[in-house]
Amino acid sequence: MGWPPMPVQVDPELAEIFASLAVPLPVGHAGGLACEDPSRATILAHVDEDDRASALAKLDAADRSFAALRQHPGPARGELVRRMGDRLRIHKASLARLVCLEVGKGIEEAAGE
Repeated sequence: MGWPPMPVQVDPELAEIFASLAVPLPVGHAGGLACEDPSRATILAHVDEDDRASALAKLDAADRSFAALRQHPGPARGELVRRMGDRLRIHKASLARLVCLEVGKGIEEAAGE
């Protein structure tokens, strides 16, 4: 393998779903973790792995965020969860398609998630 490693091709349907969500595609490199569509036995994309220091930094940031969230009263946290649910429902169709690709579920079952 040459240096730097070459990005791998991303499944066109996956690219379309990410575009509809206005989310950047994870651009991994060959040798990274393969994301496979089990229903088609095809590789959708590759994502790069974090090193230990980067993973620990992300865990620490998540822990600090959770500690900060706990400082807010229950009703405020509930409102945040409600607003997050509203945002997810806006993109329900695209997210269901993503679940279909990721785990091979049918669209109705994926939409139920």
